Amino acid sequence: TAKYTYSFTGWNGVSSSPVTVTNDMTVTANFTRTVNEYTVTFSADPSLGSVSPTSVTVPYGTTITETESDNTLSVGGTTVTATPNPPDIRYTYSFDSWTIPQSTVEGNMTVTALFSTTVVNYVIEIESSNTAYGTVDKSIVYAPYDTPYSVSGDKLTIGSTVITATSTVGDAQYSYPLSGWSVSSGTVTDHMTIIANFVQTVNEYTVTINVNNPSYGTVNKDSVTVPYGSTMTVSGLGLYIGNTIVTTTPTPATIDTNYWFGNWTFPPGNPSGSTITHDITVTANFESGVRYYEITFVTLPD
Repeated sequence: TAKYTYSFTGWNGVSSSPVTVTNDMTVTANFTRTVNEYTVTFSADPSLGSVSPTSVTVPYGTTITETESDNTLSVGGTTVTATPNPPDIRYTYSFDSWTIPQSTVEGNMTVTALFSTTVVNYVIEIESSNTAYGTVDKSIVYAPYDTPYSVSGDKLTIGSTVITATSTVGDAQYSYPLSGWSVSSGTVTDHMTIIANFVQTVNEYTVTINVNNPSYGTVNKDSVTVPYGSTMTVSGLGLYIGNTIVTTTPTPATIDTNYWFGNWTFPPGNPSGSTITHDITVTANFESGVRYYEITFVTLPD
């Protein structure tokens, strides 16, 4: 039967040698009964965890009992332990339950340890390269393994989370633009720090060169763009703006008119020798006048 095996072990009342029957006698056939043993095999998905031992052989009717510790079983006198795999960069592993066909052993059977996975969350720290120059609106984001991230302008997107980098409001002299992020795009595979890089830049301003009467003369530049604090100085007929000189060229004289450069006109607050702190317009003033001729009188001899 499933439970027992019966075996003949010999006769009582006779020996191994032939016996002559001379009177009534009793001969007994001796049998034994042995409880059958069966193998319980323990299995697990090796990519998730393991069991130890992997099998035990126990008598029919042995009880399989889950212990107070969820990941162990008691089978007869043997403790079977299910152990989840160590965490890797993608998952943590945990024991879930046992699949036990029945609670008593009545034949060969397999018991399976079931494990589950949880995607690892990573810490993404977002920092400003210089908090005096600019800030970010989130400092920490938790993102599962393989979450995509990308940047576009002042936005950093991690999964569905959007982080904005905001530059400090500048003044007349300085601006604080975002020069870029320390990453471009990718997926999260570890803890990481992403930096919004802000820089301090000197503002530039434009000096527009106006001509009072273009028919009287010209200048070699219509405008000059220079950094904040550059100087503006008259030098002869020209004007130095930073390292750039603006030259003046009067219109060539005609038969009846002369043209010449007169002076520079500067806006209030920005005379010659001042520094550039904003956009301004200066004017090159040309003048004209009637051309005079010299008449020489000569007395002719008689």
